[in-house]
Amino acid sequence: MKKIKKRFNVDNAKEDLAKRQAIYNKAKEDLELIYNKIKSDYETMGMTLPEDKKALMKKELDALTEKMAILVQFEDKVKKIEDFCNNLECFDNTSKSLDDWMTRASSELDNIKNHSHQMVPEDRVAVCMELQEDIAAKVAIIEESIAKEQELLPQGDSVPSDAMKHKEELARIHEYTLALQGKVKQETAKLFRGC
Repeated sequence: MKKIKKRFNVDNAKEDLAKRQAIYNKAKEDLELIYNKIKSDYETMGMTLPEDKKALMKKELDALTEKMAILVQFEDKVKKIEDFCNNLECFDNTSKSLDDWMTRASSELDNIKNHSHQMVPEDRVAVCMELQEDIAAKVAIIEESIAKEQELLPQGDSVPSDAMKHKEELARIHEYTLALQGKVKQETAKLFRGC
């Protein structure tokens, strides 16, 4: 079997997986039906055939049984595609949730900058510290995603455009989060000086 081209757009990858699963299931069903019919016919013919003819038929059936291993290879390929699609979808969902979080974290930082004068000093510091902890946790998740990206997506010069979109999005999220982390540290330092 040939090497299978990976699709890096989540929707296209799922469509491709569904097609391959349908092809596999149909091929398996058809081949097993034919194989079982031949085996049944062999057993029926074996009742009336002389021993020398049975040996020849058994040899033919054994050769056919060996060729049925193609189904196992096909199933392995489909399973690899399924695993890839699941990993790609998980990676994509992580990036989307991080993007949503970035919006909320930016809003929180804006509230700290522009509305902290309405809070008591202890609350201001507590809010800043919570945001710093949240950002540190997200940085760890982003670093895990970067490691996963290294094994999931192709590396090098000739990266497909769909894969490149995932890489660029993750890089954007990483840069933004690190910048946000720096801004929150500055804001926390200002609040400590102001206390």
